[in-house]
Amino acid sequence: MAAGGNPLREASQAAALALQAFPGRVPSEALHRLRVALRQLQSRLPRDAATVAVHRALREVLRASSPLRDRDVLLAELRRLGMTAVARAYAAEQAAARAAFAAGPALAGLQAALAALPPPLAAATTTVPLRKPLRRLARQLQAPVFEGTADAMAGSASDWHGLRLAVKKCRYALGRRREAAWQPPLAALLRRLQDGLGRWHDREQWLAVAAQDARLAPAVAQWQQEAARELAVIRPLLPTLARLVAQARGAS
Repeated sequence: MAAGGNPLREASQAAALALQAFPGRVPSEALHRLRVALRQLQSRLPRDAATVAVHRALREVLRASSPLRDRDVLLAELRRLGMTAVARAYAAEQAAARAAFAAGPALAGLQAALAALPPPLAAATTTVPLRKPLRRLARQLQAPVFEGTADAMAGSASDWHGLRLAVKKCRYALGRRREAAWQPPLAALLRRLQDGLGRWHDREQWLAVAAQDARLAPAVAQWQQEAARELAVIRPLLPTLARLVAQARGAS
């Protein structure tokens, strides 16, 4: 844990501020900040009888907001590619979906659950447990697709998606802790992998949408190439990740 910090209190405050700021002057940025804050709180909040309602509400908001975030990223890509007519159509759908989300039960339920959180728990100093996310990441790295020198595109999308989620959860659990020698290099590598896997995942999502929407056909070949390129960059980093994870598990 970072010196002088209180991960749970900071995460609770960040989540409350993000909820107050939504949807914000730039809605896509406000949504992204909200989701990051909620995931940080989710990783730091203990799991017991007093927090069941909050964890349930966090999962519901993240689930309900995921399509909005995916469409925000797609919109930015369409504008970057100059596909303005298609972007306008998606933007109109996004505005309606965002308004429904903002007025819907998920956000109201989370606000109520956070307000009911016992003050001693909300103010408690906690150390985020690393053992479980490290074990999950180590198990994911043992999948056959990640062993040896297989082609970057070998394996299913679910293999890579599982790795992305395991990397993300481990990174959130690690937080700002830097007191052990293995923590800074692991944190740096997790961030690099999360960014790369996030870019790969975006393209997988766009390709899935394109399979149902012929208007996106002009971008399909580029997205396929970019997805393959991201995995080709990521694969050589996995042995280093496995070594750092093993070192972390031995020390935790």
